[in-house]
Amino acid sequence: MRLNQKIVVSFLLLLVLVAVQSCRKSTKNMASSVKNEQRVLVYPDTSWQLLSRYPPYFSIKSKVDFNDGQTAMSFVANIRMRKDSLIWVSFTGPFGVEVIRAMIDRDSVKIWNKLSNERNTQPVSSLNRFLPFTPSLFDIQDFLLGNPLLISNTKPFVSNTNAMRIFTQDNVRYTVQHNVDMQNYTLSELLLKDKMEKQQMDATFESYERLQGYAFSKARNIKINRGEQKMDLELDIYKYGEVEKLDFPFW
Repeated sequence: MRLNQKIVVSFLLLLVLVAVQSCRKSTKNMASSVKNEQRVLVYPDTSWQLLSRYPPYFSIKSKVDFNDGQTAMSFVANIRMRKDSLIWVSFTGPFGVEVIRAMIDRDSVKIWNKLSNERNTQPVSSLNRFLPFTPSLFDIQDFLLGNPLLISNTKPFVSNTNAMRIFTQDNVRYTVQHNVDMQNYTLSELLLKDKMEKQQMDATFESYERLQGYAFSKARNIKINRGEQKMDLELDIYKYGEVEKLDFPFW
């Protein structure tokens, strides 16, 4: 995997706790289109609405550390989001040099390698070449905001351990588990297992800070096991917040 692919994939692995789709999008349509239809929210548990927030515009700046046992790298991600429609990311390497720019909408991923001036647009489903799942724009935005992921409509089994409430959604192939601190209404851990492929993704949410009326996790860690492949990503967010409007410059 080339360096620019590793940077983009590591970012997506960091962001995506993914929707497991039974029908994948066709790779024939390479065009990018932004759909503005309202997202239909269906919560499998009534308390999840209290754990979720959907600001019109949101920005994040974070240090990202990636390690897959063969390659270790650190970079800065400048992330901008428009609700239900766009995620824009600029990856900056040493000395403040922009290396990669990427933009994700509901259908596609645009990638611009600023060092080689190589540009391409691919359907979101093409990321299956590198990822164990097919990501959706909604799941990426939910993860960045610290919302529970609406990747299953199955009513969860609920158990309690002290102040922690554990929501487990289970079917023949997948297990999705949200661990929630119900005293502070914050997501503590998210576990996603693919039983058939023996793949697992474990994400933790720590260092919560209250800003603009809600709690936001400034530290995220993801551990991914996919066969013999293991990846570890850490997100250290040092600037974030809701804004009135954002620009999304690309090429």
